[in-house]
Amino acid sequence: MPLAEEGLAGSRAAREVLRDYLAPLRARKIDTLILGCTHYPPFKSAIRSVLGRRVTLIDSGEATARGLARALRSNPGPRGRGSLRCYVSDIPRQFEAVGRRFLGSRMGKVWLVPQDDLPWFQRPPIEGAP
Repeated sequence: MPLAEEGLAGSRAAREVLRDYLAPLRARKIDTLILGCTHYPPFKSAIRSVLGRRVTLIDSGEATARGLARALRSNPGPRGRGSLRCYVSDIPRQFEAVGRRFLGSRMGKVWLVPQDDLPWFQRPPIEGAP
């Protein structure tokens, strides 16, 4: 979501967009919302301000991070700690900038994976194809 990538998750614009997006869920009076995308956690406080405290937010990223931490503790690597290696299919510099914003520190090198090396189901659609 561009608002997250640009560091605008707490902005007035984000709250306005969320108010629109979440209106159908407010109308249905949901009690739980699962944040199922990596771009959603930065919006937690804005989502909470739109939906209210009675709605439970479940952050799938937190569960994923806990699982990763367990995996790294049980298999720490040759120097006793894990390392971060990022492979992307589009614009490494953009990913580095966004990653720096999310992690609060430099990410190191980001490797570009050529589109032809991706499995067919991960490749972007070809324009004009059925």
